Amino acid sequence: FKDPATGELRLACGCEDGKVRVFDPVAGGEALLVIDVGGEVKALVVFEDPATGAPRLACGTGGLDEDGDEVAGKVLVFDPVAGGEALVVIDVDANVLVVFAAPTAEEEEEEEECEEEEEEYEDNGDDEDDDDEEEHDEL
Repeated sequence: FKDPATGELRLACGCEDGKVRVFDPVAGGEALLVIDVGGEVKALVVFEDPATGAPRLACGTGGLDEDGDEVAGKVLVFDPVAGGEALVVIDVDANVLVVFAAPTAEEEEEEEECEEEEEEYEDNGDDEDDDDEEEHDEL
């Protein structure tokens, strides 16, 4: 994701030690931010908060904590720039997280163009089949 203040790329890594570390993938070095999520990190996904446009980091957790005790699965949503406490906590064990977004106007336009091309192709394909049948009948 991009840091909104600087525009620089950031890389979030989930770790078995129950922490998410955010790095500068270009400069490397130590983590810029460490978020303690309280359990093994099973899944991460970054998305844009639809209300504010700010980046958000959803983290699926579960497994064992630092002491080896079983931890119930949760999905936690954080601010990946500021860190801090989870903004949202959902009590569900998740190994995969996917963010779905409404298509942009450009994507909708491209989809319509593809559908029109498919219809045109199908219409032309039917005509060609008819021509082939007529030619076969003449022979």
